[in-house]
Amino acid sequence: MANNRGLAAGVRDVNSAALLDAVRRDGPTTRTELLQRSGLSKATVSVIVGDLLERGLIKETGRLQQGRGRSRAVLEFDPAARTVAGAQLNDEACEFVLTDLYGNPYHQHRVALPGTDPDRVLAAVADGFRTVRDAATSPVVGLGLGTPGNVDRDGRRVVVALTHGWQDLPVADRLEDQLGIPVVIANRAKVAALGVIGHGQPDGPQDLIYVYLGSGIIAGIVIDRRLYFGRDGSAGDIGHVTVRADGELCNCGNRGCLHTYASQEAILGAVRSRLREAEHPEESILWQRTDGALASLTVPILGEAAAAGDPIALAAVDQVGGSLGLVIANLINTLNPDSVIIGGPTTGLGAPLLAAIEAEVRRRALSESRRELQLSLTREENGPAGAAALWLSRHLDDSYSLNRILSDELEGTP
Repeated sequence: MANNRGLAAGVRDVNSAALLDAVRRDGPTTRTELLQRSGLSKATVSVIVGDLLERGLIKETGRLQQGRGRSRAVLEFDPAARTVAGAQLNDEACEFVLTDLYGNPYHQHRVALPGTDPDRVLAAVADGFRTVRDAATSPVVGLGLGTPGNVDRDGRRVVVALTHGWQDLPVADRLEDQLGIPVVIANRAKVAALGVIGHGQPDGPQDLIYVYLGSGIIAGIVIDRRLYFGRDGSAGDIGHVTVRADGELCNCGNRGCLHTYASQEAILGAVRSRLREAEHPEESILWQRTDGALASLTVPILGEAAAAGDPIALAAVDQVGGSLGLVIANLINTLNPDSVIIGGPTTGLGAPLLAAIEAEVRRRALSESRRELQLSLTREENGPAGAAALWLSRHLDDSYSLNRILSDELEGTP
């Protein structure tokens, strides 16, 4: 008898998820239309609709009059009934956002990160989530997180993050143990790409490359509005594309990787070397802004100096932009995207960086491929909303997961 009850409950859950998904995907509808489309009995539809109304997942938004018959209640999915959290781990902070079930953001939060130690970073993420959850207007049912490094295709663990010294780190499992909600992760460039195109919105680019520049360099690739992960989730690791065959040794073991010329550490290291070799370094804005303490040099200071025309700063930015432009031109020739968006902390180099990239792209990308291409820098934090969109795409596109995740059993979790 217990098995029969379990089977009946399982069937009910599947039917409930199917009807909820139909209301969510197809927009305003009625009980009669659900009955016709689902093939379920009138009694079953009535019970399930009543339950979904009671749980707040759908709502009645008016009456529909057809002919001389009785008017029918119009049913709509209520995206505000539950909340999804999205977060992105940047080099120095974790940015959070709360969204509704359509991915529309309604609250933001930021927490500083205590270095790169994985235990301390995940503890900071968990604490930040608990803080942001208190601002939610409905139960928070999941967390999407953008991380550095290569992430497995299932969105569970960081396979390797060379910039942070992480390897085989089960991020999703550890956060789920602490927070009691489903967690999915992806590389931060990939979630930033999703943040640009949104979740379920019909407008915007169909094919997009989002290049994240920071301590690491990686591209989020969107094809036909779907994020491309590759066989094992590592697609887009352009930081380890070779730009100089006999170049410097990279921490990946290869030589001449883009990372050795355009990561933040590489950029600042090259500028410090230029200043030390300069005949009159004290004439440089960079030297003046740091009082000669070159260890305090930052990307924003370098960006300010380049914008002011400092020769050493401009030469460094031109070199970085040339290396980036070379790789981006090859991506353009290969994938023919609608747009290339460059984000991340290194965009603090501003207009001089974009000009150097554009110049190299004009030299190397096919004219057909770049004819209507949009190439731009962004300082917006697209990652947190993209991480929430990642969670939504993983869970709301699966009817069983949809019902399980949105069930009242998750309310009141730690």
